[in-house]
Amino acid sequence: MDFRVEVVVAPTAGFLLRLLARVDDLTPGMARIGMLLVGSIQENFELGHAPDGTRWKPSRRAVLQGGQTLVDTGALQSGIVYEASANRVEIGPSGPSLKYARIHQEGGEIRPKTAKALFFRGADGQARTVKVVRIPARPYMGISAEDWNGIGETLLDYLGEAHG
Repeated sequence: MDFRVEVVVAPTAGFLLRLLARVDDLTPGMARIGMLLVGSIQENFELGHAPDGTRWKPSRRAVLQGGQTLVDTGALQSGIVYEASANRVEIGPSGPSLKYARIHQEGGEIRPKTAKALFFRGADGQARTVKVVRIPARPYMGISAEDWNGIGETLLDYLGEAHG
């Protein structure tokens, strides 16, 4: 009895070459992931919650003026951008919102640098003089479980396009 196994690569060679080319430079796939995550972050602003679904503590301005927390001028929300490369995608704030993005994400205290107190007008229009302003953390950037699923599907779709 003679047993023989034959593997014919020729019909799949083109597919394998296209797949290797896609894996070698994932920039288009990373750009798709960037768009997905920017959309998810913008949805966090619209729904007023962190990536894990935890609702943000309402801001005094939003309560007094009937607006949304972290959405006054819209600069922070619209300032989220992505940059894709061959093996990664970076997502984060840009432009004018970059100055105050971190304190809203992580929370913290604002203290005067040289004066004895901070002076500002509150959301109610009243003048205020305080020694410290405490900002609660309102995380808007991050990757949810749903985002991870979307990332996986996006990469599979991108690589699957090599087939045909």
